[in-house]
Amino acid sequence: MENHAAPSQASSTSEATGTNAIHSHLENFKQGIEKDEFVLLAQPVHDLERGHIAAAEILVQWHRGRTNLLPGEFLPQLEEDQISGELDFYVLAHSLQLLHESPGGRSSLLPLSFNLSAQLLQSHGCVERITSLVEAFAIDKQRIWFEIRQEMLQKSSADLREQIEELHQEGFRIVADHVGMDPGKLDQLSAFPVYAIKIPVIDQEGGGHSSVDQAAFQEIVQLCREQNQIVIGVNVEHHHEVDALLESGVSLAQGYYLARPMPLPKFLQNL
Repeated sequence: MENHAAPSQASSTSEATGTNAIHSHLENFKQGIEKDEFVLLAQPVHDLERGHIAAAEILVQWHRGRTNLLPGEFLPQLEEDQISGELDFYVLAHSLQLLHESPGGRSSLLPLSFNLSAQLLQSHGCVERITSLVEAFAIDKQRIWFEIRQEMLQKSSADLREQIEELHQEGFRIVADHVGMDPGKLDQLSAFPVYAIKIPVIDQEGGGHSSVDQAAFQEIVQLCREQNQIVIGVNVEHHHEVDALLESGVSLAQGYYLARPMPLPKFLQNL
């Protein structure tokens, strides 16, 4: 009898431990919100031809005590615990507040992009909630870009596709993020109202990519042109990568070589 009961007891203990862990993570998250531990950053997207900032991606760090946590150090856990959607909305709301309070000038025209998790997109009333928030700050919806991973788009359900289409109908821009070097999979994005795509720059001198990757990059750029989609080269860390992008006809780029993420208030102030 004891041998048969043990697995059940172990399972119950495991479930209880998992529940307690989720509760603990949720409490830490709530405390982080209450104490303003989440710091908003902006990483510019540069127009290489014109020499100015064309847009900016909004990022977030979690400053817990003396520890600065990068997104990769806490977002996976929030996603696993099904609370990442609330962080998405927090980032959007506080960014719009800062934008609304900015002195104007170029900050009143510059597009800002936000990463959206599957959890927020699948939540009830997501589009209405986002739309109401943006309208409350009287911000042009076309200035708000939402970045969605290519993998999420390709695996999306009918409900998720409907939410994305509704965001597009409201006037928001959809950006396909983390696009891989497979031109064949790009066709799968044609079912979505994608305004722009982000693809990693090809390091032609550093040997980080093969000639096959370079050919794929060129093919992706050409396919995007045919679809009237904007291409943004990301992960730019060297000057020769800038040259390679320009030679490929890609003028928008983002990466540490061009600019590191900076506090959003400072970014808006410097525009």
